[in-house]
Amino acid sequence: MDIPNGKKLGFLGIFAISVSIAGIFVNGILAMGFAFTGVLVGIYNLKKRDGHNLSYIAVYIGASVLIVMNLYHMGILPSKIKQDVDHLVKSVEGSIAVFSMIGNGMPGEEGAEEKGGPEDKESPIGDKISPIVEKIDYALKSARYVNIQRLNKRLEGFASHFKDEYIEGLTLLERGYKNDDFSLLLQGGILLDRWSLWYNQQHHELKRIRNSTPSPLSIVVSGAIN
Repeated sequence: MDIPNGKKLGFLGIFAISVSIAGIFVNGILAMGFAFTGVLVGIYNLKKRDGHNLSYIAVYIGASVLIVMNLYHMGILPSKIKQDVDHLVKSVEGSIAVFSMIGNGMPGEEGAEEKGGPEDKESPIGDKISPIVEKIDYALKSARYVNIQRLNKRLEGFASHFKDEYIEGLTLLERGYKNDDFSLLLQGGILLDRWSLWYNQQHHELKRIRNSTPSPLSIVVSGAIN
């Protein structure tokens, strides 16, 4: 038995608003696909002059989803989780630079006197330590921009490793250089070694988290809260 056109179009109105609403909650390309479908079906239904209320709502919701996703991809609505990972990477790069500087011959190593040790008034030991401390301070400042709890929700165990190994390790290292305390330098180095092992294992997962596209709802809520 043929179904009357009015019922077909009524069903299309329900379908349009359903896929448009679904687009609010799904991630990435699915959100845009659902929203685009909802807008197309809604416009088609409006042209048939049936199911106006549902179709109008479907078009508005779908168009809003498409706008949010496009603003996100243009960088106008930034990804908070992406920013967290970027700050983390920037901080880690700073800490790597610290160890690179140490490896290139810092105070306390063989030959340091020849490069300008404590006896060299034109290049005192403080001048050698200062760049290391500055680099550690840079790494710590970048680390403070990371929202630990938000990233921990996406990467299990991040909070404990980040705070207890990375932050604490850098802090001990900085104190050790400032106070010429070898025991603090040793403790900081051990903690940073532990962090390095864990961080290297999570490299691909962090990259995946950074490149993932959240749902439109997450983008809007994240922007409103932060």
